[in-house]
Amino acid sequence: MAITWDASFSVNVREIDDQHRKLFDIFNRLLSGMGTQDRDFIGGAIGEMVDYSKYHFSTEERYMELFRYPQYAKHKKEHDDFIAKVEDFIGKWNDKKAALSLDVMFFLENWIRDHTQGIDKELGPFLNQNHLF
Repeated sequence: MAITWDASFSVNVREIDDQHRKLFDIFNRLLSGMGTQDRDFIGGAIGEMVDYSKYHFSTEERYMELFRYPQYAKHKKEHDDFIAKVEDFIGKWNDKKAALSLDVMFFLENWIRDHTQGIDKELGPFLNQNHLF
């Protein structure tokens, strides 16, 4: 279930690839704490994932706006939906109405993999055409 970086995730934009690697690291750290159900550790890691995702998404969105990416609205909606879903989980976690389950981890893993290898891979060539590497 851990996500290991390899070339299939690269969008060929160093800044974005570096940020994706960091998201993978946060996810893998969260995964390592899952077995313990340590509320402080998991709460911190999931909070870090949201904060770093927002930072990362703002990077991609800034470039999409700058270069007038035609799929901006679709891409941004995926970002917004992800943040809303994870923030909903955090609210339930903080209210002690949720546990870090396999369902949550599968959602995070699949979303990160699918988004990075899907819609982000489509963005990469567009950014390269605009001389962003």
